[in-house]
Amino acid sequence: MASEFFTILTAAGREKIAAALAEQKQIFLQTMVVGDGNGQYVEPSETQTSVVNEVWRGQLNTLKLAPENPAWVIAEAVLPEDVGGWYIREVGLVDKDGDLIAIGKFPETYKPKLPAGASKQIVIRAVMEVTNATVVTLMIDPTVVVATREYVDFSIDEHEKSRNHPDATLTQKGFTQLNNSVDSTLETQAATPRAVKEAYDKAVATEQLMDGKVSVTRKVNGHALSTDINVTSQDIFNDQAIPLAEAVDLDTFKTGGIYYQPLNVNAIAGKNYPEQAAGSLLVLKNAGTTQIYYVYNSSRSYTRSQYGTEPWTPWAQQYNSQNLNIAGLYPVGAPIPWPSDAIPADYALMYGQTFDRARYPKLAIAYPSGVIPDMRGWMIKGNATGRKILSAELDGIKTHSHTGTAVATDLGTKTVNATDLGTKNTSSFNHGTKVTNTTGAHNHQLPTDSVDTGKNMQSLWSSDKSDEDYRDVTSTNGNHAHTVAIGAHIHSLAVGAHNHTIVLGSHSHTITVNAAGNAENTVKNISFNYIVRLA
Repeated sequence: MASEFFTILTAAGREKIAAALAEQKQIFLQTMVVGDGNGQYVEPSETQTSVVNEVWRGQLNTLKLAPENPAWVIAEAVLPEDVGGWYIREVGLVDKDGDLIAIGKFPETYKPKLPAGASKQIVIRAVMEVTNATVVTLMIDPTVVVATREYVDFSIDEHEKSRNHPDATLTQKGFTQLNNSVDSTLETQAATPRAVKEAYDKAVATEQLMDGKVSVTRKVNGHALSTDINVTSQDIFNDQAIPLAEAVDLDTFKTGGIYYQPLNVNAIAGKNYPEQAAGSLLVLKNAGTTQIYYVYNSSRSYTRSQYGTEPWTPWAQQYNSQNLNIAGLYPVGAPIPWPSDAIPADYALMYGQTFDRARYPKLAIAYPSGVIPDMRGWMIKGNATGRKILSAELDGIKTHSHTGTAVATDLGTKTVNATDLGTKNTSSFNHGTKVTNTTGAHNHQLPTDSVDTGKNMQSLWSSDKSDEDYRDVTSTNGNHAHTVAIGAHIHSLAVGAHNHTIVLGSHSHTITVNAAGNAENTVKNISFNYIVRLA
């Protein structure tokens, strides 16, 4: 289980340690800062440049490696008795430039102060893990540092066991360190018999060489020894460049220098060349190894690196004004919107023309038919399942319907306003004289009262003999006609004030939707040319 309390390097700390490793320098830790986290624990973050709420800062006392892990650096500081009155929840380590190198979460600890009635010294230890602990060292101002009893006891014990005692000088006795070097100028170390012998042998060899002398016709890298030699960069980059043989593997070239491959056939991928082309190889030493390969007949170049025993990184092509990373932005064949009618070199407008597939093989992969699509007036649509790539689809509107019927409404019974239309006269018309038909002849039955007339008429009398034979009939007379003179006249009709009632009832109306819109379906757009890269 990971510890709840820990210390991490900040981003600035990682960068400085990496730079120190690369440049073979050191960073100097000088100060410890203590914070209370504004009353709560704070999880350390590599982006921090300070503790959340600083309550104290002071000089580091010691900086040492952990015995159980040489990659752990233990930094220690003493909080004196005259500071306190707060809790410790966060600690940080700051270098001589004032940059926060490490930040840690510390167990909550109360630091009392003398006026509180009780006080104590507190030793704060922060452990940080670095790749190479030798790049981190301690910068101490001895007039500021407060030593703990444990530190003093430890230092005395270490001194007793060490050889850290006064060295011998030209005027005083002391410990003397032996040295095998024959070219040292130190006055605090003594030469060993081996160094004395080596110096003697060189003196003898020099004497012998001087006896024979070096001929002025001898040369160093083509420069005669008859005068002082000035070695220029041309001596290194020209005459000292090392040719690469046929079977060499570039993975094995880790010694700094300048190399060159004169033949394309030797630059094969199996030997880890970036491409099969002759060129120059520059090997640089840094924290690891960096290779840069320059292709001989172009502006192309590649770079890769290796750190320690880790695998080489892939070759990465470097780009410049003559070798733009167009392929990385738009693959060959991809339509590119272009805001001009002036087409750049090695590009073509997309207007349905054919192209030479042998001359442009990469373009032929995208368009195997050898025809560039005509993009004038066309939009690009993501391919739907089952549709053929590069197939055209004409414009159209998705099937839909419109509702064109008004809602049925019962308007009820409506009454018009009352209006007095007054008295209206018909037009005058003469009907002339009218004559009735001639008619009106009739007879009457007369009772005869017991007289049998043989007329077979009903008797009008209450008589025992009131039968048909006891009646008589008058003669038929009385036919006549009437003549009526109507004459010309008019009729007056009094209309008067009145109302009309109209029953509308529930009904519907038919609505005609008129056609509207453009000649084709469009969206808001800005006109561009589509171009494609030729390759």
